[in-house]
Amino acid sequence: MKKVTWVPAMLAVWFIPVVGQQNLEAYQAQYQQEIEAADASFSLETLRVVNLYVTRLEQLDERARMEGNLDLVSEIRTEIKRVREERSLPVALSEQESLSAVQEILAAAFHKLDVSRAERILSVSENYEELLERVQRTLVQQNNIDGALEVRNAREAVEESERVIAARALMKKADQPPRLTRKRPDHVPEDAVEFKGRFIALVQKDMTWEEAMAFCREQGGRLATPDSEELNEIFRELQEQSRKVRVYLGAHDQRKEGQWLDADNQPLAFKKWSRGEPNNFADKEHVAEMRPTGEWNDIPSDMRLPFFCEW
Repeated sequence: MKKVTWVPAMLAVWFIPVVGQQNLEAYQAQYQQEIEAADASFSLETLRVVNLYVTRLEQLDERARMEGNLDLVSEIRTEIKRVREERSLPVALSEQESLSAVQEILAAAFHKLDVSRAERILSVSENYEELLERVQRTLVQQNNIDGALEVRNAREAVEESERVIAARALMKKADQPPRLTRKRPDHVPEDAVEFKGRFIALVQKDMTWEEAMAFCREQGGRLATPDSEELNEIFRELQEQSRKVRVYLGAHDQRKEGQWLDADNQPLAFKKWSRGEPNNFADKEHVAEMRPTGEWNDIPSDMRLPFFCEW
């Protein structure tokens, strides 16, 4: 990855033989200035893309207005207001071909900006960490252990910062084409993750499988089961974030032993059973759970566990 060139003042501090609290704060301030400069630069680029998007939407709005298409006019104007406020990836609206094409083009532009911003943040952060590592090594050689520990804590704070974690997560998906987000229905929880027009949430309430099934339906959704490797990975990540060891899926073979169906009683399009599963131990295991590895296991339906809902 290309490194960011640091200002001469930052390079000069590499050669300071002793670091104190004042010097460490100076390094941290320089790092913050670099990050803020990057944010400012990309904010201007984002505004340029937003203005281009709004211009295209206004053209489509005029066409829809001349056609008397009230629903489409309403959709477009809501999206114009949203993107001006949020400056984020376009939200999928009408299936009309002209509108979809505009949104796909602008989604690609937003994605490219996000990736560039993530690259810049990681590059600046890596340079800063290299500087602190060098200072830390010097302090250890000088037997200034307290100072070295303080510098190490500063390095770890960068590694664990939300900004750096988010940038790394984005770079893992940098080569994937951007997806238009879907407008979140009012009844869908805020922590639900959007995936190709669907929303997935891990409900951290312990219920039996039947209770979980009823709960999801009452919320306007259904007890969820992944139907692809990509979606299964999203489920696994949600489970990892929640630190839950066992989570119910919607899959079951309650109608006929060995015939696994989803919550809508349709044959499963995808399965990811652990080795030796499903085994219907003691003839009581007729529903599925996800393990922390993302693999599935069959269990009794009367266990009280958290579960996945889908909308």
